[in-house]
Amino acid sequence: MAMRSPVRREPAPDRRTDLRRPGIALAMTWWEKWAFNLLHALVAATGIVYFCMKYLMAPADPFSVVNHPWQPTMLALHIVAAPFFVVFFGMLFRTHTLRKLISPDPRNRRSGWTSLLGFSVMALTGYLMQVASSPAWITAFIWVHVAVSALFVAGYTTHLVIGWRLGRVLPDGLDAVRPAAPLSP
Repeated sequence: MAMRSPVRREPAPDRRTDLRRPGIALAMTWWEKWAFNLLHALVAATGIVYFCMKYLMAPADPFSVVNHPWQPTMLALHIVAAPFFVVFFGMLFRTHTLRKLISPDPRNRRSGWTSLLGFSVMALTGYLMQVASSPAWITAFIWVHVAVSALFVAGYTTHLVIGWRLGRVLPDGLDAVRPAAPLSP
């Protein structure tokens, strides 16, 4: 049996670009996009469902502390998933947000700023409502958290749609669509 020599492959080009090459879009890797969007969807869905159960439903039993049997589970899932979302946001802040903010390319920056500011206030109020001891402060943090979370979800969804559209249109302004990138391992 003959031994084959190992195949030497050139390293795959990094999808994130160097800041020394202006005009090139700064893109996250596929796993960063999918993981962050999955966490975003999980935290948003559990938050919305919990809000609906807590504030929009009436309990079947007048002596019940919860309005729906799944209400504590939704809150627990939201509280468990949110720190992972915050950590992942911090990781992407360095690899995507900072690079985009200092980039000369202003495309999609307004919705990015909306997402960044909304996320910051949302995360801060999420933690503050857990450590506040005054009922008035807890109530204030809850409503600021809910309002800013709605702003973040709308801003980040807009950021995703604009980013997707910018990724599909050629950079020279033509309305042609780029061919799909080949799948790589």
